[in-house]
Amino acid sequence: MHDFLDPCAIESGWIEIDPATLLYALTRMLPEALRTCGERTISVLNDEELLRARRRMLRGLWSDDGWNLEAVSWQVPLLHAALME
Repeated sequence: MHDFLDPCAIESGWIEIDPATLLYALTRMLPEALRTCGERTISVLNDEELLRARRRMLRGLWSDDGWNLEAVSWQVPLLHAALME
């Protein structure tokens, strides 16, 4: 068994991002057998340094008119999905 989720094997709906905090979270759709690996993956994705980097990157995608949704959909698809809900 691997220590982290394989990014190429992650299925849609397993991970989500909170648009307000930019923190990633696992969903109930992640199979229980992968939960431990998923939790390790999320702990890395939510590392404070990576979170600051996400915030810096996304500043360029925000304007007075709101999000540049086309750019967000390309650069951070999970955030785009959350914003569209």
